[in-house]
Amino acid sequence: MQDVKDLMEKLYTLKKPEDIHLVLIGNKSDLAVERQCSDEQIDALVNELGLEKCYITSAKLNKGIEEAFAACYYDLYTKMFRLKPLWEKLEAGILPRRCTIL
Repeated sequence: MQDVKDLMEKLYTLKKPEDIHLVLIGNKSDLAVERQCSDEQIDALVNELGLEKCYITSAKLNKGIEEAFAACYYDLYTKMFRLKPLWEKLEAGILPRRCTIL
C-alpha cells in the first residue's frame, strides 16, 4: 500500500491533483487468501488518498474488469463533456492529445 502512496506523490510532483483522474484497481481477487491487505485497509487507503472509487478484480475469473473499465470510461467521458471547450481544442488539433493509463 505504501507503493500506491509513493506513486501518487510522484504523480503530484508532475501534475496538479485536479488534472489527474485516479481510480484504484486491485487484481487477483480470486487469490483472496494470499492478499496482503484487507478490505478495511483498502477502504482506508481510498479515503486517505481522496479517491472516488476502488475496484477489486480477477482477470482469471473475468470478474469486475468490465465494470471497472466502463466506470473509468464513463467518468472520463463526463469530465471531458464538462470541459467541452477544451475537448473542442483537442479535436481541432490546437492542444496535444495525452492519455496515460497505469
